[in-house]
Amino acid sequence: MKNIAVTLADESYRRARVKAAEMDTSVSALVKQFLSEFAAGESEFERLKKMERALRPDRDLWRRRPLAAPRGPRAQAMTRRFIDTAVLLYSISQDRAEAGKHERAVALLEEDDLALSVQVLQEFYVEATRADRPDALPADVAADLIRTWMRFPVQEMTARVHEAALEIEAEHGLAYWDSTIVAAAQALGCQELHSEDLRHGQRVGGVAIVNPFR
Repeated sequence: MKNIAVTLADESYRRARVKAAEMDTSVSALVKQFLSEFAAGESEFERLKKMERALRPDRDLWRRRPLAAPRGPRAQAMTRRFIDTAVLLYSISQDRAEAGKHERAVALLEEDDLALSVQVLQEFYVEATRADRPDALPADVAADLIRTWMRFPVQEMTARVHEAALEIEAEHGLAYWDSTIVAAAQALGCQELHSEDLRHGQRVGGVAIVNPFR
């Protein structure tokens, strides 16, 4: 065992002690943990995997999957299913009343043939970090989760998607933001949209609506 000395400004040390107390630990223990992880050379993937396991101790969402989305002919040939915001939110839910939906969402996110959009990720972040949410996530944790889901194809909000959403809204009577979800699914060539907010079995612009929580 080796002892080390670290010099800190008084204010930094005071803040570190407060933070450590909030975490029910000590500054020395935090420094030891940091140096141990640093020396072990923990990768970003391993760090995120630990975070996922901490959020869902009963499931290993990762299964050594790379963060990058599949590329090449296999990715182009894959028929993808678009997932909306509810799937992401149920995957982090700690509400016992939503336990079944939580399990279904986690299982769904283990699949490789999924897709989503920037809108879905934005809505997740806003809702997951909302101050009055009982199981709200810290902003950095929510951001890290978003990065993991970007292993799937992510549709940006483009002028073409916007125009398609306006057409869907006018033709099918959907709310605008629901229409942009459908338009994003169309843009990615998805044949199914997994959503709890739209009518199960409905077809909108060639996209079949599937409620994965039925």
